[in-house]
Amino acid sequence: MANGRHIFGHYTATRVRWDEDAEGNPIEEPIEEHGWIDWNWSSRQLHESRNDVRPYVDVDEDDPELYEEIQDAFRNLPGGPEREGHQGTFYAADTDSPFDEVWSYSYALHFTCKFFGPNGWTEQPWEPDLTQAKAAA
Repeated sequence: MANGRHIFGHYTATRVRWDEDAEGNPIEEPIEEHGWIDWNWSSRQLHESRNDVRPYVDVDEDDPELYEEIQDAFRNLPGGPEREGHQGTFYAADTDSPFDEVWSYSYALHFTCKFFGPNGWTEQPWEPDLTQAKAAA
């Protein structure tokens, strides 16, 4: 960690399903659940806390492999990253609707930078340089 800054990339998911009432009529609002994803374990298992999952990107900011890891993380987003999010968040362009489930999943990828600052260890949102990310593709 030459410059003392470390980059993390974590996934979140929102899963949605439509349900029926007791008479078999579709309900108006879908059932929706949110959570953190450990992509190396399961892209469908939701966890309550980011501390319960491993980051997908976990590399020093000055590591030459950083943008290759970011591109790899972007490839997991169905349809790729739709748009640049806000403060280090990127959303998937498409949803994932597995044939063996009633849920549809939408994903987001969140980047943070952890470093030792004047007030001790600090974490803040981090925006990758998209020109470097595209060059690594």
